[in-house]
Amino acid sequence: MTTGAALGRETSELTSFYAGLLGQSGHLREGEAYHSAWASVLSSYTLLPEGYDYGTGKATDPGNQLRPEYVDAAFNLWLLTGKELYRERAHDYYLRQKRASRVANGWTIATDVTASPVKLGDLTPGYWWAEQMKYWYLMFATWCLSASLRR
Repeated sequence: MTTGAALGRETSELTSFYAGLLGQSGHLREGEAYHSAWASVLSSYTLLPEGYDYGTGKATDPGNQLRPEYVDAAFNLWLLTGKELYRERAHDYYLRQKRASRVANGWTIATDVTASPVKLGDLTPGYWWAEQMKYWYLMFATWCLSASLRR
């Protein structure tokens, strides 16, 4: 563990929050690059897969649990940089989730983002309402745009 040698090339969508954390800790260039890496995954999938092998470019877990980490990172990078790019990415991801995961009575997880159309599950995690919608609201509500949220 102390050699720096790669132990694998598989990552989890949960790690996409790290882009914002890097920015907040003073490593903005690395945070922006890391978020861009996750944004590039969306060129292959409608939604981010839960597991991804960046060596092969393939989903290792094809589900999507409506996780907020990618949008959380976009929110934090937007606050730090003021770049519209991060609002655009968050908006794009909202539209992707709406297109793929919106159902008659709400929203649902995806069981396979590699399928076309995306295969859906039958539940909405509570954190989706508490976190994902919060970031979108803070990035796009009119009062937030005029307030001094950004540094």
